[in-house]
Amino acid sequence: MSAPSTSGIVRRKSWGQSVQRLILFAVLGLFCLYYLTPLVVMVATSLKSLAEIRTSSLSTAGPPDHQGRDACRARCLSRPQA
Repeated sequence: MSAPSTSGIVRRKSWGQSVQRLILFAVLGLFCLYYLTPLVVMVATSLKSLAEIRTSSLSTAGPPDHQGRDACRARCLSRPQA
């Protein structure tokens, strides 16, 4: 008895198929990051003390800058009413 022929079973990947697979995995990775971001924020917040949660924002960049909003409010309130 002879061994069965395996020609045609294993195909070489073309360059286009490799690029498509790379794009597919990149898109799937982005969806995973988008889906897991709330979980990461929840775990990071659970490791903080209550005082840290009250005095900080969810981002690590620090408190937001409110000068733009306050300056706009001051301009709007200082305008003469028609």
